[in-house]
Amino acid sequence: MSVVGNNRQTPWLGDLQGRLYDSTYARLEDEIWAYVDYMAPTPEEEVVVTRVGEHVRKALRPAFQRHRCSIHTSGSTSTGLRLPLSDIDLVIATAEDVSATDGLLLLAELVRGKVWSERVVEVLDARVPIIKISTKREFGSLKFDVGINNTSGLKNNQWVKNRLRAMPALKPLVLIIRGALSQRGLNDASQHSLSSFAIVCMCVFFIQKNPYGIPISHLANPRGSKSLFAVLHGFLEYYSRGIPFEDSYISLMRGKLVKKPKKGKSRLIHRRCQKNLVIQCPTDFARNVTASLSLENFEKIRLVFGEALEKIRNAEITDRNILGSLVSVDQRFVEHRRRVKELVQTGQLSENLRLEEMEEAGPEEEWSWDMPSTTRVQATSPRSYGARSSYIPPHLRADAGPSYSPPHLRADGARSFYSPPLLRADGVGSSHYAPHIRTGLSQYQSQPTPQNWNIGWDPYVWQANQIHWTGMMERGRDI
Repeated sequence: MSVVGNNRQTPWLGDLQGRLYDSTYARLEDEIWAYVDYMAPTPEEEVVVTRVGEHVRKALRPAFQRHRCSIHTSGSTSTGLRLPLSDIDLVIATAEDVSATDGLLLLAELVRGKVWSERVVEVLDARVPIIKISTKREFGSLKFDVGINNTSGLKNNQWVKNRLRAMPALKPLVLIIRGALSQRGLNDASQHSLSSFAIVCMCVFFIQKNPYGIPISHLANPRGSKSLFAVLHGFLEYYSRGIPFEDSYISLMRGKLVKKPKKGKSRLIHRRCQKNLVIQCPTDFARNVTASLSLENFEKIRLVFGEALEKIRNAEITDRNILGSLVSVDQRFVEHRRRVKELVQTGQLSENLRLEEMEEAGPEEEWSWDMPSTTRVQATSPRSYGARSSYIPPHLRADAGPSYSPPHLRADGARSFYSPPLLRADGVGSSHYAPHIRTGLSQYQSQPTPQNWNIGWDPYVWQANQIHWTGMMERGRDI
């Protein structure tokens, strides 16, 4: 492991110890690939992202169930360009229009009460409103950015995947540039720096334009041809010194630089972007991918690239850490990897998730399910009720009465028929109720029921005899 100062480390150099090189570029080539391989997700990291991600989706879905929602993974997690510790982007797509602000506030309220949730922050004044969710250490210390109906990112995902298939040099180049900017706080559009998608666009354009004439055969097989050092060197030079960004913008559709129009003549270029880097979005030609980038931060980015370029050019053949001036990790990163590996290999993650599920459901053996023995309740489809009401969090309902206590927690010992919050059909006397069901039922029918029965729920029929609940199923015990 090599230390580069300020508690920064380059642990991927361990396998290169003792190797001799006949040029600095040969050494740089091996350092680049060592970094790329090191930053690839470990099997344990993939397990944590997958399993904890499933629990986060499960927590988000009920809030938009009546809108027939689907939840998609977006951004670098979807395209395979995610770095460890990077945020995981989730997009909730609904079949019906919903207020993103109201929906995100509701999601934040729901998530704050979850066992795995450590911190929830609403970012509602951004161009794309989101909430930021952090999970606890025992659930992998993951970070999620959740948005509603910001489906343009899903189009961008497909575009990026197509470019990755066509450009073998793209992925390693993106990982290095993202790593360099992330560690300096310059890979965050909400902080007026570059988004991850903007970085991908910059890398795609460089390979597409190929301003320094790297042989196509080398770009098609960068590892085999040992030419990734030339790609990185060229990228750093082009974006620190070569690109005429003040009077031209990048058009990925045309594969070239285009002269910027005069002020006020284009929707693409806002007047404050006139002297800044502008990249036309490849999936929405009227949008500037770098619209949130400040000129001050772009100058910082160019300075980072320029300093790294000088370090590479001035490297000596005896240097054992050429890339360290551009990318490195801190002790927090190393500890995170160690902790994630331990969580998975010891089985602690599985145990934590199991306990979380039990706490969400409540102890099954303590539940009591009481219903008048002669009552059979039958309701039509939830949609037939006509009027709907938006969900109101329990603590905000003026008419809610006392908050619901599950039977096993009730101090008076009284038994009551418990319906999970989304299944309440009558809405009476509970602080939880199904958003799409108004008070009152369409029909009541009397019918004797046996002494012992299981309770389930069907979206269309409630019945005290044997009922199969479509979708998620919760079973009551025999009474």
